[in-house]
Amino acid sequence: MTWLNSMGWQTVMPPDTIPTAPPPNLLWVGLGVPLIIVIVGIVTVLWLRWRETSGGDR
Repeated sequence: MTWLNSMGWQTVMPPDTIPTAPPPNLLWVGLGVPLIIVIVGIVTVLWLRWRETSGGDR
């Protein structure tokens, strides 16, 4: 049974497809860039609102 299982795993996940998968760096960049854009946008909006309120108080 172990031989059948190993053969089944090889057919399901052949070693040739592992290198074609994107490396973790590309995956992090793909996830991080939109996240950074969203964070920068939120920070900018909050900073503009805080500047307006602080400027209005003066």
